[in-house]
Amino acid sequence: MTLLSLPEGLNLLDRRTRFARLALLAYLFASAFYLALLFAEFVGTIDLESPEPSVMAVVGLISLAYVIAFIAAMVFVALWIYRAHANLRAAEIDGLAFTPGWAVGWFFIPFANFVQPFKAMRELWAASRGEPDSYGSETDPRLKAWWGAWIVGNLLSYVATRYTESDKAVAMSVGQALDIAAIAILMGAA
Repeated sequence: MTLLSLPEGLNLLDRRTRFARLALLAYLFASAFYLALLFAEFVGTIDLESPEPSVMAVVGLISLAYVIAFIAAMVFVALWIYRAHANLRAAEIDGLAFTPGWAVGWFFIPFANFVQPFKAMRELWAASRGEPDSYGSETDPRLKAWWGAWIVGNLLSYVATRYTESDKAVAMSVGQALDIAAIAILMGAA
């Protein structure tokens, strides 16, 4: 990849920020509709196992929109994280532990993805503000809230697949609500 000067990198980061926010907004809305489906099933308004064509069409459209929005958000946020970390290197900030590639790559490494992406984002957050990023330094509460909501929401959604139907709907709904919170926090902090 071509190295950019800091002004060029900042310009590109600004464009990527707009795309990432749009993708996150689409994912936020798709997640809210998906949560509404889960809630409607929980209270008995609809039966997601129903073969009724109109219900299946709505469920299919919402599920498709959710998957597309998730993939778009994942791609654009990854591009944003990469560029933001590359800009730290272009600014010649010393002592960085994460390369731009690994700042993104850690999200995809099982078990390490519980800790390393948070550390990479904490480094980005601190270095972007000219603050120290040592183990004992205080982390911004928004960053902690984002990561906590993201991890717990995803774990709940995963574990919910092993529950009975009624417990599954509750765990999936809470997990989805936490994912929505993580999206909103990320949009506000970026």
